[in-house]
Amino acid sequence: MNNILICTAATIFLILTSHGLTFALDKNENSKNFIGSLNNVKFEFPHNYVRNVEYNGDPGWGYGKKGERVRSWGSNFRSLGFGISHPNFTLLKNSESLNSVIRVTLTAGEYYGDGHFLKRSFQEINRDPNYSYREVDSIYELRHFSLTIDSSVVKKSLMRDFDIYVKNDKDGKVSALIRCGNSRGDQAICTHFFEIEQFQSRITLNYKKEFLRSWNLIQSSTISRLQELRK
Repeated sequence: MNNILICTAATIFLILTSHGLTFALDKNENSKNFIGSLNNVKFEFPHNYVRNVEYNGDPGWGYGKKGERVRSWGSNFRSLGFGISHPNFTLLKNSESLNSVIRVTLTAGEYYGDGHFLKRSFQEINRDPNYSYREVDSIYELRHFSLTIDSSVVKKSLMRDFDIYVKNDKDGKVSALIRCGNSRGDQAICTHFFEIEQFQSRITLNYKKEFLRSWNLIQSSTISRLQELRK
């Protein structure tokens, strides 16, 4: 499992859902919903709205049982996913399939790390000399970093063909980082990262580039949907 975590949580979620895979889930014996905590804050997620639920101590792929199996409010979530409709921003049941969907992945607990994911991701945008980013005019109240490809590159990698958008808070800290593909116009996929310090959770959103103009509303609406699931 540790090797798989090199990928972003968003990538993992998309791979799993595209292949129709889910983890062997353990539901509380008195409820079909998933109960537990995010940084000591209690949550209850409806079983028919979330998928790929993992708790601290759950086994990785190919490993035997390591952690608890009976869930309680003291059980700590480490990963789960769900969908939100656009433009209504309502939670979607797992059985619902809409063209305009915002895919949400929550990463917490053992997978959360040191809380500096956004900072490091921004600092490393120019680590590859063949694919560099220069800041251009801002858009939608986001700093915009446009991709520049070295002339020596014979064939552009589609995996690197994206622009980066960054929001800094009043103290200069990166509060949101968004990567949007360039190859499919407004139908390209944006991957949007932000953190909720109160829950020590990182949120990864995936949506069409045509929705980028609403990034702030999408982010705030996602937080609101999570807040509604607190107990």
